[in-house]
Amino acid sequence: MSSSFHHQPVLPQQVLEALAELPDEGVLLDATVGGGGHSSLLLDAHPGWQLIGLDQDPAAR
Repeated sequence: MSSSFHHQPVLPQQVLEALAELPDEGVLLDATVGGGGHSSLLLDAHPGWQLIGLDQDPAAR
């Protein structure tokens, strides 16, 4: 098993557009963080956000 796992986000532009009106600072809770694809995308677009990432899959890192 690899020690790293990355998920390529699906529909990244649509995700960013849907969340574009959110505040510049805040907390992002990703309850299925997996490889962090969507979280990374959102944190890059909103550097003032903090991430809480959870996942029940032991392969998710």
